[in-house]
Formats: sequence, structure tokens, C-alpha cells
Amino acid sequence: MSQPEVSLALASLRVWAVEVDLGDRTYRIPPLPASEWFAAVLSGEHAPIVPGLLEPADQEDVIDRLLAGDVTQRVLEEANHDALAAASGWKWWEAERLIASAAVGWKVIGGLLQGAGLDLSTAPLGAVLSSMYAMAVTHMKPEDRFSFDAQLSAPPLGRAREMFDEAAYADNFAELLRAHQSKTLRAPGKGA
Repeated sequence: MSQPEVSLALASLRVWAVEVDLGDRTYRIPPLPASEWFAAVLSGEHAPIVPGLLEPADQEDVIDRLLAGDVTQRVLEEANHDALAAASGWKWWEAERLIASAAVGWKVIGGLLQGAGLDLSTAPLGAVLSSMYAMAVTHMKPEDRFSFDAQLSAPPLGRAREMFDEAAYADNFAELLRAHQSKTLRAPGKGA
């Protein structure tokens, strides 16, 4: 099992605290359910997670360090991304896209999540995002799922080169190719 799969499984099991490094200091986001992460990501604020989800004293410390120039905007942005990835088990942009998409279609998605028994005020972020993903792809044709996955997993502009994982892409492509060959071999009139 690869590390991303383990991270996603762990992020789905329960609500965890998340540690974030900013320069020479480590800050802790307390264990928060999916609803808090959704609210932060959807807030439209510049740094909704760090310092937004930290304890009040840590929020003030981060702001003071930012104003003093000890922490740069880039480092703060990376801390927000790292925290979202750690809490969700997904790449930060995938988690952000799933959350934003859910908000746009909340009438349906919120109803499906509640109908499935998921309470965002207690459920882990990873579990909610995995449920939403499963709801989206369960009945898709393979080509539609490939397109959906490509859009979801495409790194943000300007970050594609630094985040492209050739090995993972090659493994995914080989898996899709095997699935396609398997269907071709089982075409009508060809036997089982």
C-alpha cells in the first residue's frame, strides 16, 4: 500500500490534531471535524487554516511573526496547504476542489451525505471527502471517471512541474490500460 493511501485511510478514521511547521516553530491545530475545515476553506480568507484554526494565542503569535517578517506569505500559504493535506489525506488542491464543488451543489451533496449518515460536525474530513468522491464516481463510465480524476488531481497552474509524480501517473495509466484490455478480451462472441 502506498503512503497516500495510508494517509487517506488514517485521515478518514477519526478526527486528528494537525501539526504545522512555520520556520523554527511548530503549531498545533486541535482535532476538528469536517465542518470546521469546510468553513475555513469556504471562508474566502487569505490564511483560513493557519492561523485561522489555531488556538487564539498561537493565532496572535503567527500574525506577529508575519508582521515582523519572520514568516513570509509563501511559508504561510504552504502551511495552509500542508495542514489541509494532513487533515484530509488528499492533496491539498484535491481537498479544496472537492470542498468548493460540494458547496456549489450543496442541495444534492449535503442531502446525500446526511442520507448516508455522515454528520459533518463530528465526521473526519477524510471520511467526508472520500464519501463525496465515491458518490461522484460510482456510476461513471470509465472514460468519464478518467476525465473527472484528471481534473480533480491536476496541480494548480504553476505547480504542475514540481508536483508531477511520474511513477504514480505511470502506474495509473498501466492500470487503466489493463482494465481496457480486460474489457476488449471479454467482448461479445469472444468467450469469457
